[in-house]
Amino acid sequence: MYTFTVPPPIRKSVVLSVLAAVLVMVTLPYMIAASAGGSEYVFGGFLLNPLDGNSYLAKMYQGWSGAWQFTLPFTADPGQGAYLFLFYLFLGHLARWTGLSLLMVFHLARVIAGILLVLALAYFFPRVMPEGRHAGFAFALAALGSGLGWLAVALGGFTSDFWVAEAYPFLSFYANPHFPLAMAISLWLLASPGEPFTWLRAAMTVVAGLLLGILLPFAAVIVGLVLVALAIWNWLAIRRLEWRRPLFLALGGAAPLIYALLATRISPQLSAWNRQNVTPAPAIWDLIVSLSPALFLAVPGAVFAARRKEDGPRMLVCWAVIGLILLYLPWSLQRRFMFALYVPMAGLAVLGVSSLAKYSLTRFRLLATALFLLALPTNLVVILAGLGAARNQDAKVFISRREMDAFRWLAQETPQEAVVLSSPETGALIPAYSGRRVVYGHPFETVNALNTRVEVLRFVSGQMTSAQASAFFTEQRVSYIFWGPRELADGWIPTLTDLRPVYQNGGVTIFAVRPTS
Repeated sequence: MYTFTVPPPIRKSVVLSVLAAVLVMVTLPYMIAASAGGSEYVFGGFLLNPLDGNSYLAKMYQGWSGAWQFTLPFTADPGQGAYLFLFYLFLGHLARWTGLSLLMVFHLARVIAGILLVLALAYFFPRVMPEGRHAGFAFALAALGSGLGWLAVALGGFTSDFWVAEAYPFLSFYANPHFPLAMAISLWLLASPGEPFTWLRAAMTVVAGLLLGILLPFAAVIVGLVLVALAIWNWLAIRRLEWRRPLFLALGGAAPLIYALLATRISPQLSAWNRQNVTPAPAIWDLIVSLSPALFLAVPGAVFAARRKEDGPRMLVCWAVIGLILLYLPWSLQRRFMFALYVPMAGLAVLGVSSLAKYSLTRFRLLATALFLLALPTNLVVILAGLGAARNQDAKVFISRREMDAFRWLAQETPQEAVVLSSPETGALIPAYSGRRVVYGHPFETVNALNTRVEVLRFVSGQMTSAQASAFFTEQRVSYIFWGPRELADGWIPTLTDLRPVYQNGGVTIFAVRPTS
């Protein structure tokens, strides 16, 4: 039977150097963007996937307003609330308690969670890699590396390693706080699989499972399946069954998962949202590019790990295989199971380098350096893209000051239950900066999103008759119409008789909709 011994940690200088490099790379672009708006624009706060970023901010706004139950902010009829997205609701409450802005709290949480993730990686790899040199390099690769998307860009492609943030530690740190925090908790749960399981660790596993289930239920499922698979492997290999880790994880993580499933079935609005929440897996070629070069080296690494008797290498194999299987099973949420997949791939890739080096330190260093240099450029491209968006004041990540002033007016001068009609682009911003609901603003969180978006675009482009527009206002409970630079892009201005201007500021007008009998 394998006996667990506490491994030597990664050198502090290596950990601090990698942490410093990651911090600079994921914070400097935001700092530059925050000062790039000039007198006309305000940085919206998100350089990667601003649509989801504004969704997080809208959830925080609900917490800031005092809610502990989530309701859909991007649809006219939000339905009954549910205890979902508690992390972002809590951040909203935290912003109110501290007096800090929602964006400030979001990014402080992102940085803190990212630091915890880097430290968790430094804790994780010494406990699952068979040698110290393996652990240090796997840590650096997992923290800083990515796929070969930079080569795809050169050929006109756009692969998952540029935008599927939950799969990569670096990209998750760059995007939001809940991905890196969930990743850090997962790494703690999966580290030291052969370590004695004390009652203290059992209690901590229950708490960690509960937190993981609240933050990211898919992560709890993945971690649980990995622990079960490792337990089965050990039972078949050495007749040692470790059932307590998955059991205590389930005691903590199952409750929020079951509640989320029930909530999305009971509420018609949340059920409609869940049906639209389709996240298919990337194409096979995309996945190969996005996980390479680590993926190719992970194959000999998995063979090497499978021959070892330690739990750590076996756990990496279980994680990688389960992640790939879940990713392509026939269900609507495939891509969610890419969560942290780059971590086991990085570990197995380093083991693959070791097996190919055949005990030659020089060969190991050459192969490892080549792996690292090929895995780094994609994240550099992500950073350069963010800096380019800041320099060009990209409309996807910047908001005009006139729009921001109008959002504040909505927040201060309109009822909390008011529904605002705007273009889809503005609809993504209004709940995040005013707390008011919109007719359309998100492809998942707007009920009947596809048809609603079509109708909104018909109105914004002036293709509705007065009678059709009035019926649409009634159907969607429209209280106000927001008409700013994004709506003016089509050149049409609403002239309907049942509209009354109540706010004007340069190129932004807000109309109140007169109720019709």
